[in-house]
Amino acid sequence: MAEERYTTIAAIDIGTSKVSCAIAHIGGENGSISVIGKGTYPNQGMRKGVVTDIEKTGAAIRAAVDAAERLSGYHIEHATITISGSHVLGQNTSGQVAVANPDREIRDDDVIASLRSAVRSRYRTRACSSMSFRRRTSWTAKRGSSSHAA
Repeated sequence: MAEERYTTIAAIDIGTSKVSCAIAHIGGENGSISVIGKGTYPNQGMRKGVVTDIEKTGAAIRAAVDAAERLSGYHIEHATITISGSHVLGQNTSGQVAVANPDREIRDDDVIASLRSAVRSRYRTRACSSMSFRRRTSWTAKRGSSSHAA
């Protein structure tokens, strides 16, 4: 029997009325997505997309994550996090750097330098210190390693 390979991911949606967390496997022969854990908890720490009570919002996040972890059997170390509101804006930007490594392998310090270049570029083209922008970061939930055999 062939070994099925998949990646485990986690996502957290922070909403005004509730926080939801999902843990899923992506992969297999057809690249299917299978939700293996989910959790939802009321959020009483936000109003109209704005955090008004950080303690209550944090407690809602912890409760939703805890429920998803218990159901899936995985511990979330990293997650894709979404938040929305009328005050949240998005802005595309890009950055470039020369790869410092002689073997042309892109390393963590090259990625960090490119991100810094993108941020500097953003502020050079639009000097607006009060502007907020949507942040979306993606990582992998782990239970030993990011790729698992079924």
